[in-house]
Amino acid sequence: MKLVVIAGIDVGTTTAIALLDENKRIVDSISKKNFSEREIISYISNKTHLVLLSTDKSKIPARIKKIAARLNLGVFAPKKDLPLEYKKRFYANRKLREILKNIHEFDAYIAAYYAIDQVRDIIIKTKKVTNDINKQATILRKYFRNLKKEPVTIYRELFENKKRNTIEKNKDINNNKEIKRRIKEEGGRAKSIKIVVKRVSKEDRIIKDRLSELTKLLSRYITALDIISESILKKKTEELIPKISYVEKKKISIKRVFLDDSNYIDRVYKYREIFILRDKFEQIKEKMYSKKVYLVDEYIDVITFIIPKKYEEIALNDNKENISEVKRKIKEIIRKYRYCKM
Repeated sequence: MKLVVIAGIDVGTTTAIALLDENKRIVDSISKKNFSEREIISYISNKTHLVLLSTDKSKIPARIKKIAARLNLGVFAPKKDLPLEYKKRFYANRKLREILKNIHEFDAYIAAYYAIDQVRDIIIKTKKVTNDINKQATILRKYFRNLKKEPVTIYRELFENKKRNTIEKNKDINNNKEIKRRIKEEGGRAKSIKIVVKRVSKEDRIIKDRLSELTKLLSRYITALDIISESILKKKTEELIPKISYVEKKKISIKRVFLDDSNYIDRVYKYREIFILRDKFEQIKEKMYSKKVYLVDEYIDVITFIIPKKYEEIALNDNKENISEVKRKIKEIIRKYRYCKM
């Protein structure tokens, strides 16, 4: 039987998350040093039927507020910080110590455990409204974001009104069929109207497709902005490597670039450092004039920048060494040839 899930979060240098179902069973737990907001959001958003975040602090930490806002979830906080005396019985539990790896995961677990006790009545009310776990999760998420409405009211607004609208829509469809039948009887006029209807439908599809594309693009820009902002705040802007296609178009003077477009290979002589994908390097090795070249194996794409995660610097003086060796061998051959003639 599927159950709704509540997440306890303990933030700090090491951030921990514990997921408990409504029966207080551990679904999952994780802790990590320097756990970024982007990673936390990605982790939580992949969990199904998660309805609420929780903390053991009476004043909700700003970081948890921000995460909740991004995920559109409510946050439960106790009226007072959960005291150590309350927590000690959990710390001493041997079974929990086999599952939870550190004090941070314990505190996240305790936050979720306490929250479930406080909101159990609402979960029970919601189960009386519907047996559908997906609908339960939807109702509870909305309830925990806005405590002014009861679960049954939310259910009616979300699902019964929707059903009523569907019935009315079906009536409209039937009416439209009757209208079309009458128009068809009129012959030529019907044909003209159909053409107009098709054109409008096609234009509507084009608009929806374009809106979908723009929404995805906006999401990419928001993610990129988050990454760039985080790098600036942590004073790690040196991690950001601009793409050569962007730099050349904007005519920016800069020392290093990522060669994302081979059409700009003849322009690399302008830059001191070149970052390039390892599998692309052999194709254009002969044209590399830069003082430093880095072969990139893994990176994060930030639209007009990249953040290399796995790369290595290579030396480009191999060709010079080869030429010197060839010259030496030629001299040796000439010397032997002269010796033989003598």
